[in-house]
Amino acid sequence: VVHPATEDCLYLNIIAPNRSSVSSLSPILFFIHGGAFEIGNARMYGYEEFAEAYAKQGVVVVTIQYRIGVLGFLTLTASLTAQSMNGNYGMLDQVAALKFVHRNIKKLGSYPKCPPPPP
Repeated sequence: VVHPATEDCLYLNIIAPNRSSVSSLSPILFFIHGGAFEIGNARMYGYEEFAEAYAKQGVVVVTIQYRIGVLGFLTLTASLTAQSMNGNYGMLDQVAALKFVHRNIKKLGSYPKCPPPPP
């Protein structure tokens, strides 16, 4: 089965509570959709509804979209040199999104002392 793919896939949605209704720093819920790295996006899971519900309770919700299928995980093993494709671009997209959130966590109204994601 071939699923439709697009290269227009790198998104990060931030849904934050109204700061005037929150008196302290907010936790962050970082949502990475499932789909076995082949299909899917946050919209499939109705992220708008659950994000709104969490934001009303003072939680910052971050959802991401990353490269899936061959665009994110194709591995070419003909030559395992530094020039070869390692096939983990979708995972690297997820790490980049985590790093972005960590760098901007204070601006998002959350805890600035959270441990950073792995390098």
